[in-house]
Amino acid sequence: MSSLIVEAKAKINLALDVIERRSDGYHNILTVMQSISLSDRLRLKKTKSGFSFRVLHARLPCDRRNLAYRAAEAYFAFANTAPDVEIVLEKRIPLSAGLGGGSADAAAVLVGLNRLYSGKMEGSDLMKLAQELGSDVPFSLKGGTMLASGRGEKLQELSPLPKMPIVLLKPPYFVSTQRAYQKLQIDQISKRPNISKLLQEASQNNWAGIVKEMINVFEEVTFATYPELASFKEKLCEAGALHVFMTGSGPTLVALTETESQSDRVFAEAFKLPGQAYQSVLSHSGQEIATV
Repeated sequence: MSSLIVEAKAKINLALDVIERRSDGYHNILTVMQSISLSDRLRLKKTKSGFSFRVLHARLPCDRRNLAYRAAEAYFAFANTAPDVEIVLEKRIPLSAGLGGGSADAAAVLVGLNRLYSGKMEGSDLMKLAQELGSDVPFSLKGGTMLASGRGEKLQELSPLPKMPIVLLKPPYFVSTQRAYQKLQIDQISKRPNISKLLQEASQNNWAGIVKEMINVFEEVTFATYPELASFKEKLCEAGALHVFMTGSGPTLVALTETESQSDRVFAEAFKLPGQAYQSVLSHSGQEIATV
């Protein structure tokens, strides 16, 4: 195999709680993470002219400042393989959206390179590299539906949820995750998700119970900074969404729907609002690989 394409799936947080600040400056969290079909596309091709990395459709650095670039460096160093490959990243996941696009790209590079180089690394080695690259990269490596704890790197696989349609609204704001954590007063959080209850309801596929626990503690912080998000959320609910919640530190809103026609109505409303609107579905995997 000399070339392939990897679809790097975005993620959403079905529920997100911040437990405590750690001594290393990070935070312990508890969250249910879910892959969705919205994805970036990475093309990997073996060459005889060294390593090259390009980004299409987004103003992103093409050097070590890019997590996907660092993932390639880490792979070649660990596998002791000459970096003779061209990587082209086609960005389709919006930036700074709480959708884990950078982590998905890094995971896709690890998976794609390992396939391109005939599985030189075991899955456990790939996971080790993913953990070193960033908190969300391990989830992106596996995908599907996961309970994540610690910094987000401790994963427990959950039963897959139905491929329900969703609508995403990415307002025209850029939210810094680091700043959101700085603003979050953990001892003053007024509403937290009951993750255990959510998992119990999910095991019974009881969506009425699941949505009650789809709570993201960062909504308090991000909605205080951008009060209009509450209005956007209300409009999507009025358009027929089963539930609307924010993913990550924001600002993207996720509208959960039950049917394609319902998704179409919610999308039509989201399209009227400031920002970018997308239709997607819940996905059972983090990446999909196709030969070229």
